[in-house]
Amino acid sequence: MERFNTRSQAKFYIEHAGGDFTDYEREDDAYRSSLEVLRRSLDFEMPQQLVDRSLIPTFQFQKEDVVRHPLVGAIVHAYESHEAKQNPPA
Repeated sequence: MERFNTRSQAKFYIEHAGGDFTDYEREDDAYRSSLEVLRRSLDFEMPQQLVDRSLIPTFQFQKEDVVRHPLVGAIVHAYESHEAKQNPPA
């Protein structure tokens, strides 16, 4: 349903295409419920920001960002090193 602006637009399109909108509603409700359970389970009493998955490529993570897994920290470090080699200071 994400590609439609509103639920009613999604319903109109799916029903006019011969589909059953209730299937899509159940799937969307299950997704949103699971996401909320996950968010509550990850509450570490720290600031959090929910980011739409499609926007992740636009984020620039810095070494000062909270990184809990050593592998992720190593990836950020490797990326920064690569960027520094590709774009040396003038």
